[in-house]
Amino acid sequence: MEKVFFLRHFQTEVDPDTPVSEWNLSEEGLEEMEEFMQGDLPQVEAILTSPEPKAQNTAERLLEQIGEEVVPLEELREVDRSRRGFIEKHHKYVETAKEYLQNDYPKTAWEPKSEVKRRIREFIQRMEGMGYDRVLVVGHGLYFSIMLGEEPYYFWRELEFGELIEKDFEELQQFK
Repeated sequence: MEKVFFLRHFQTEVDPDTPVSEWNLSEEGLEEMEEFMQGDLPQVEAILTSPEPKAQNTAERLLEQIGEEVVPLEELREVDRSRRGFIEKHHKYVETAKEYLQNDYPKTAWEPKSEVKRRIREFIQRMEGMGYDRVLVVGHGLYFSIMLGEEPYYFWRELEFGELIEKDFEELQQFK
């Protein structure tokens, strides 16, 4: 494995009556994805994706132009926030995300951070054994912030929907 490109899925359609893990891309997100596809896209051998619809739909659309296959991986699911439920007020969601990302043992009802880190380590190990040189990983903001951010909360605050990040695989092997 040489290069890994990370793409945060595009803008989602917020639906308080549907679990976050089942949300789809919004009209705006679909338009942003189409615009993104007109740009300079990395050529990869495979697209690895979270199985959640907002990520998998992005991956499948991108497959038409840049990859040879889409591989959904459970390890790439977003941080499970289902026990807490939908947080109506955006500022409350941001406060909860800050608490979660800045603490090893956050006082949230979200998936334990140690479990997310375990999934990330498994994903890196699994990726290494796949035999690809270049892959695109389509996933989620909180997950990528834990995996890629030296200061995860600030990384998350700056990470845009549809943002593409390039890393050498060596850099990922430093994840603890």
